[in-house]
Amino acid sequence: MIALLAFSLLEMMAKRVGKKMTAQRIIEQFATLTAVYTDFVDGSQACKVVRLTEFQRLFLKTLKLPEPDTYLRPQIQ
Repeated sequence: MIALLAFSLLEMMAKRVGKKMTAQRIIEQFATLTAVYTDFVDGSQACKVVRLTEFQRLFLKTLKLPEPDTYLRPQIQ
């Protein structure tokens, strides 16, 4: 049920900005989105999103969504 709601919201947001794509197609375009976490000997951690594709960057910008690295936080143990 939640997945259906997420798909519907994604399609609705895309249509509002003139993108005629299904949610499935949009999600497929983000399948390559990767985050790299690096743990260092001193216990610190670095988090980085691998470079976005042109589609990913433009799609996020068009929908006024934040860059994915906004959500990356080092895990505190």
